[in-house]
Amino acid sequence: GKSAGGLSLGVLQSITSREQATIRGPGTARDVVVEPLTSYTIGRLQQDFEEGNSTLGGIVTSTNRFIRDPQLQFMNRSALTGGLDLLHQWNDKEYYVAAKFFGSTITGNVDALQLLQGSSARYYQRPDAGYVHFDSTRTRFSGYGGDVKVGKGSKGFWRYSTELNWRSPGLDLNDLGFMQIADIVKLDNSVSYFVNQPVGIFRTYSIGLHETSTGDFGIRYLSSSFSTNVYLEFLNNWACSTSLGYMPQALDTRILRGGERHAGAGPLGRKCVRADGSFGKGILRLQFGDNHFDRERQQVLLRATRALRHAFPHPQGVRKLLLLVESR
Repeated sequence: GKSAGGLSLGVLQSITSREQATIRGPGTARDVVVEPLTSYTIGRLQQDFEEGNSTLGGIVTSTNRFIRDPQLQFMNRSALTGGLDLLHQWNDKEYYVAAKFFGSTITGNVDALQLLQGSSARYYQRPDAGYVHFDSTRTRFSGYGGDVKVGKGSKGFWRYSTELNWRSPGLDLNDLGFMQIADIVKLDNSVSYFVNQPVGIFRTYSIGLHETSTGDFGIRYLSSSFSTNVYLEFLNNWACSTSLGYMPQALDTRILRGGERHAGAGPLGRKCVRADGSFGKGILRLQFGDNHFDRERQQVLLRATRALRHAFPHPQGVRKLLLLVESR
């Protein structure tokens, strides 16, 4: 709940017991500890200001594992994360600025910290990542991240925003959270023209443009993309939408699983062009799309590692025409 003064407070504490599993073999059976005694704690605090136009909040999470068995040394012994968030809106909530800042610190055996450094979220062992160092003796791992977004979200026909998101290579939130990728800096820009009143034969319509650029903490370019979309809803409640996107040359730091960045772009090729759309009314909607991927990069990846032989079975683009029934 929330107090009369706009204060919200929540605390959650959980303790999981030490767990064992029985491993059976030909004529043998033995009990092995598979999970240590573990304490999980979450605390969240948020305060409203100016009748809800502004909020300031914070969160702390803590994970502590009481590891006494050698086969469990690959697990993190402790993980502490904390964050602050801010939202401020003005001019009757027409404009806004939202910000989040967070960090993590993890301790454990050298085996656990080696797994963290070599995980797919960051790959410290990459030979071309000179700004990070794989340390086989490390017992503490720390990182930070943040997100700042400024924009116009209401009133008039125009909506626009710009957002900067970053996560340092050492950030990890997975002991009591979920995070797929670290070592990234991302900039998003968008602008749209939105009409929510009848005009001619349309009940409502919108046109939008979006641009995204990403890099890593070595200040190196990784990728960018550009897209535009149009949505039209007619007076008879039929509607149609279409979008067109383009991704130029990009670099991928993870697809070789610890190797150097691979030059290419798009999900499967040197460049990616995507177009799709839909037309329908109610629960019946016809969707169509076309994707074209460059073939050259796929062939390089297939030669680079056997593991990718089943990941990209179709070198050519995929064209689809689907009749979908979707509930709203």
